[in-house]
Amino acid sequence: ACQMIRDAVQSGDEDGDKEEENKPFFLYVAHTAPHWPLHAPAEAVAKYRGKYTVGWDEIRKRRHTQLIEKGIIKDYWKCSPRDENSIPWEDEQNKDWEDARMAVYAAQIDIMDQGIGRIVQTLKDCNVYENTIIIFLSDNG
Repeated sequence: ACQMIRDAVQSGDEDGDKEEENKPFFLYVAHTAPHWPLHAPAEAVAKYRGKYTVGWDEIRKRRHTQLIEKGIIKDYWKCSPRDENSIPWEDEQNKDWEDARMAVYAAQIDIMDQGIGRIVQTLKDCNVYENTIIIFLSDNG
């Protein structure tokens, strides 16, 4: 599992110079952007299909409550109002399509999260995690 890290830090030295392995390295990973067009393997989407039928208004309330319960935000922080360009869920005419769309988006995020988890675990397995800076950037999502 550490071969990826070793490959990243070695400078072409076939013998794997130990001094070279202790030098800093840069590893860049670019996942598929989690936005339109939405696409993910069917089995990944199936995991989330039907979870969004309660609608975006209810999901926002539940997530806000979870953030408070986990101590991530203060209980006096109110949930922001729904975007003025978004209609209330009860007025949505294509609820099944919206559920499918949100399920695919969730599957994309899940796949990306699993990949990042494998990278973090490899860093730990190679005993370089504690000396690593991880920067996560996203254009949206």
